[in-house]
Amino acid sequence: MVDNDLFIGHPVTCDQKDARILVSWVAPGQWFVEAHNPSDQPFTARLQTSPGWTAFDFNESVALPAGSSKFWRVKAK
Repeated sequence: MVDNDLFIGHPVTCDQKDARILVSWVAPGQWFVEAHNPSDQPFTARLQTSPGWTAFDFNESVALPAGSSKFWRVKAK
């Protein structure tokens, strides 16, 4: 028997349905999170790690003007 952790789903969620989120691994211990507003209206979004995701903790609120993006470098736990 093998003891493995398994996570299914997106590691970061957002309360704005129009937001686009990218999470990628950069280097050992480093992750990259991007939130993008593809709409023609500004919005404020709250992003947070999904329950069960253990690689890093993330909880941010950000105002995103129309067509803009915000980037974060996140350290692993």
